[in-house]
Amino acid sequence: MTLLTLLFNSLTNSRVQEYKQGINGAFTLNPSWVSFISFEVYKFTVILVGVDAGGTKTIAGAYTCEGKLLGEGRAGPGNYHNVGVEEAISNVNKAITLATAGARPNYLGIGMAGLDTKRDFDIVFPLVSGLAEHVILEHDGFSSLYGETKGRAGVLVVAGTGSVIVALDSQGRRFRVSDWGWFLGDEGSAYEIGRKALRLTVKMLDGRRERGLLADMILKALSVRDLEGLVSWAYVGPHRVDSVASLSEVVSRAAEMGDEDAIEIIRSSSEDLASSAVLMARRVKVREVYVKGGLFNSKIYERTFSAYLETRGVLLRRASKVDYVGPLLMAADAAGCSMSL
Repeated sequence: MTLLTLLFNSLTNSRVQEYKQGINGAFTLNPSWVSFISFEVYKFTVILVGVDAGGTKTIAGAYTCEGKLLGEGRAGPGNYHNVGVEEAISNVNKAITLATAGARPNYLGIGMAGLDTKRDFDIVFPLVSGLAEHVILEHDGFSSLYGETKGRAGVLVVAGTGSVIVALDSQGRRFRVSDWGWFLGDEGSAYEIGRKALRLTVKMLDGRRERGLLADMILKALSVRDLEGLVSWAYVGPHRVDSVASLSEVVSRAAEMGDEDAIEIIRSSSEDLASSAVLMARRVKVREVYVKGGLFNSKIYERTFSAYLETRGVLLRRASKVDYVGPLLMAADAAGCSMSL
């Protein structure tokens, strides 16, 4: 018996007729009926939800225990270090609500950026523990790696707003490098590329370097006209992690246009992160590295990163799973569901 059949059987005859007419296009369903229908469908199945709460966006996927997709939801950043606890948790909750049409999950797996210390877990877990009957909270790097290897030895490099390399060896031991935030870590990240571009732009504007294409593109992207405007942008108000990271796209465009300064920024940043990836691959005795994150959409960044790995006997593999699959599989494991995605 399908979920839709169960739904029809659970409604009164008049409600069934009204719902069927809606399907046939005779009229538009009242929004209140949509919520009712969603609840009636979902109450007949175990709801599993996986959430990837990253530095720039949060995405959730809701599934049945049998692996049937119920819905997906998207919201803003989920790293509380960047946007604050209240906004991060609100975005996680919003993505879940959109994915489940308001139904409460039975099992929820969350992979979250910024869970670098025990203190981070202590802050976040009490705030997400009520979002489902059972909640698994994990560092987003390890949850993503689990989505690719299902617990086997492996290495995953994430290069987005920030950066992290996580690894798991054959004994189940965990390793993590670079993931220490914009002040202490994030080598090879979009933030680091943006910061390098800003510092080089300052040198060009104060006369220490000859002004080039990159400086002009950075000023245009920030809607400022000169050094004074750039300094005001940088120091008035809170630190702009996302805004600085977004400048990596400007650097990539300049590099594709042949700007040597932009090319060097990307080369040095990608090789810095790649050197750590090689170290981790050797540590856990694997010969391939999974990669994900917005920076790998830059052809120059990916090409430089891959070349560095290959000359040292390590292959690059694109992470193939949707971001929330790792947390979803963790939720499925906790529920005792056998799911293959």
